[in-house]
Amino acid sequence: MTPRTHLGFTERTPLVRVSVVDSLSEALRSQILSGDLMPGQPITQAAICNAYGVSRPTAIDALRNLRLNHGLLQQQSHHSYMVRQFSQDNLADILTAQRVVEIDCFIENVSDEPALVSTLSKSCPGLEASIYSMSSSQNSSLAEVLQQDFDFHSLLMRVADNPWLHRLHMRNVDEFHLAAFQREEPYDSVVLARQHEGILEAIDEGFATAEWNNYREAAWEHLQTLGGIALGQQAPIPSF
Repeated sequence: MTPRTHLGFTERTPLVRVSVVDSLSEALRSQILSGDLMPGQPITQAAICNAYGVSRPTAIDALRNLRLNHGLLQQQSHHSYMVRQFSQDNLADILTAQRVVEIDCFIENVSDEPALVSTLSKSCPGLEASIYSMSSSQNSSLAEVLQQDFDFHSLLMRVADNPWLHRLHMRNVDEFHLAAFQREEPYDSVVLARQHEGILEAIDEGFATAEWNNYREAAWEHLQTLGGIALGQQAPIPSF
């Protein structure tokens, strides 16, 4: 007899499917975060339907997802959106939110869970590969460097083993990276890669000694560097 759950459904291997809305959302998100669609650029439902051959309800749901769940769009009218633009106050708020998520919440989640050190070990190859890729990308575009930074921090947030924290982090990073395209501030991928190395070493130390101050300092230094890219070198960065 086929086993059944307590709800009466037949137990089967879970299916992994991506809806058309999710696929369209990711395609548009990639174009925005790669710089193909720049801040201030209008996007209409009709243009999405024509470009991707999707129905209007699908376009509406994808655009709403990017506005509500990723913070990448602003609605201008019932049928029209615009790639979001950020003021310096907006950027300072995003940076503060990143500090809370990547430092305070991360420490709160991992400091009392020594078993998570095994999760870190499993993530290390990917984290180290991300660091190497960034340190070798001195001639890469800002979009590519920001994607490498996202890959590193995304893997890092998974160490905390908290899906809610990971989702919150993804939204903040999307907004932060989009904001960086509004400016042409200098960046040094080698410096960012070294900071990633310092963050990883500080996490190792935190698990070994239960002392997380070095991680706090390393992570904040890195966020300040990113803040210099997105806010502008002369803009005030929120104090720690």
